[in-house]
Amino acid sequence: MARQGKSPDGKKKPLAPDILAKDQLKALEEMTLSDEAEFTSFIAEGITLNAQNATDIILEAGRLNNVIFQDCSLEKIRVRDCIFQKCNLSNMQWSSARLSKVELNKCKLTGLELSEAELSNCLFESCVGLSLILTGATFKRTVFSNCKLTDADFRFANLQEVVFYNCDLTNSEFYNAKMASADFRGSDLRSIKAYPQDLRGIVIDSKQSIEMAAHFAEILGITIEDN
Repeated sequence: MARQGKSPDGKKKPLAPDILAKDQLKALEEMTLSDEAEFTSFIAEGITLNAQNATDIILEAGRLNNVIFQDCSLEKIRVRDCIFQKCNLSNMQWSSARLSKVELNKCKLTGLELSEAELSNCLFESCVGLSLILTGATFKRTVFSNCKLTDADFRFANLQEVVFYNCDLTNSEFYNAKMASADFRGSDLRSIKAYPQDLRGIVIDSKQSIEMAAHFAEILGITIEDN
């Protein structure tokens, strides 16, 4: 279990999405995701998208509430200034996506593929991302807060400007990731998978340092005995 730790300071917090008030947005009753479709200044609520596959979609300045993306594959999607509230993006494929000033609140992200994605000024708040795939992704000023990210794949990702605040990272993989300056304070790191050199330069608290020492001692077969 992750534990309460120090919240990210103002310098690390992502910029908020720039969106109009709800009553000024165009309400969508349905969304058809065809190649190169653009949705701007919109609000979508309670919509289910079934097996829609498209490339070069643009979502901009929108609010998505309780939207379900079921068996969808959206390649090279661009998402800017959007808020996803209680949406289900599980098992979607968003390969080579670009996300800028995006908030995801209480969303289901289990199995979501964001490999080779670029994420800038993004906030993941209280999301469930079991087996989330972020292989080779690049992050700038991004925060994962109070998220369950067990078995997530961060291999080869650039995480140097990421804060993991109070997150469960059980069994998540960080092999060959760039993590210098990444802030993990308050998160559960006891069973993460990474090479020792991958962790050089990360920020942790004193309790985590003791937990991680025991974790790597077990991996290396070191016996710890007290007289």
